[in-house]
Amino acid sequence: MKIFKNKYGEVRPVWKLLLIIPAFYLFTGMLIICFAFFYELSMMLSSGITDPAVITEKFLASDFTRITAGIIQNLVMIALVILFWKQMDKKPLSQMGLTFGKSGLTDLVYGLILGAVSITIVFVIMLLTGQIVVEKSVLKPNFVLVFLGDLLMMIFVGVGEEMFSRGYCMSILRRSHTFIILIVPNVIFSLLHIFNSNIGVLPLFNIFLIGVMFSLMFLRRGNIWMPIGYHITWNFLQGSIFGMPVSGGITGGLLTTRLVGENILNGGGFGPEGSLIVTGLILVSIAVLLTFTKSKDTGEEMAAYAGAGGTVEAGSEAQAEM
Repeated sequence: MKIFKNKYGEVRPVWKLLLIIPAFYLFTGMLIICFAFFYELSMMLSSGITDPAVITEKFLASDFTRITAGIIQNLVMIALVILFWKQMDKKPLSQMGLTFGKSGLTDLVYGLILGAVSITIVFVIMLLTGQIVVEKSVLKPNFVLVFLGDLLMMIFVGVGEEMFSRGYCMSILRRSHTFIILIVPNVIFSLLHIFNSNIGVLPLFNIFLIGVMFSLMFLRRGNIWMPIGYHITWNFLQGSIFGMPVSGGITGGLLTTRLVGENILNGGGFGPEGSLIVTGLILVSIAVLLTFTKSKDTGEEMAAYAGAGGTVEAGSEAQAEM
């Protein structure tokens, strides 16, 4: 059964991915449908509105719906990653970079700071170059609840997407060539955003680049906490503080930011991730990361061979592990 398992008796990564990705969409879809049904039913009973079209419109426009759906999606991702890792790979979570300790906390803090600084740099550049203008903010009456809800959702997004795209995907490819470990998970990470509003070639490319940067952080630090931290503050400040679209999604921010036209310098409706400004920032960040950081030897398999700058297996054999 070599087609299903490698010489180590492990299920090949390609089969794991072909199982976990459809399972993610299936369970997410089922839970969101259930959520929609009970939410609309409660709205009908409490408001007396009986027109399905009106109820559906209110449901789709609700911040509660957006936040809850985002949390559900990433809870499913987290649960599936843990389930697959425990049942198919039968290894501790630390071997996919989910370590718990002082070093992980330190890397999380560094990631939170780097993400906040990076998106602030993007915001300032766009403001100074006339790509955006900040208008007088008019906060909703329930702004504080939405603000806190968005923060909670972005925490789940950061944890969920990094556990899957970096922790899980990179770890199941640990016997492959470093090139494969960097490329395959981040192509998947990019394609997970294919259904986002205003998606295009440049946004997909930028998300891939951001994924590569996160992957290098994982390989250099030996855990996924720095990418998680960066992911959280980048998204949260981008939407809830600066009022810019987050990967095509619109949230109400502390500031009200308006685009001066839509072009490749500001990302248009997709937001900063669709801009050349972010392309430049991430390329510079990758160069700095490669130049000024060294791999951290944690004793884990991923960090060990990343630190050696090579692979566990010879090239042809490693690629066969797919």
